Amino acid sequence: MIKNDHVFLVIPAKAGMTTHIFLMKTKHSGKNKNDKIINRIEKILVKVRPYIQMHGGDVWLLGFEKDQATLKISGACAHCSLSDLTYNKLIGGLLQEEIPEIKKIIIEK
Repeated sequence: MIKNDHVFLVIPAKAGMTTHIFLMKTKHSGKNKNDKIINRIEKILVKVRPYIQMHGGDVWLLGFEKDQATLKISGACAHCSLSDLTYNKLIGGLLQEEIPEIKKIIIEK
């Protein structure tokens, strides 16, 4: 979730483990036309996140600047050999199809 230029990330715990909550500064600033794009990206990620989480991973938006969206992946997805296909082709393709303002997707592991 993005609020006031910060990402609140909750990584749920598995049995016997601790839940982690992270607060990170996003790479976008202030209220501008990017806010609408960021909200659209978040809505898409909310829809695909359950499928990613079913495989032990997660994805969230770190920021959007100019024509570039930066996504962060974690969990099992960060080390999966298919993560490039999943994120760059499938999710990246979906984002670029739905939001033509996005020209480049950067994936951080």
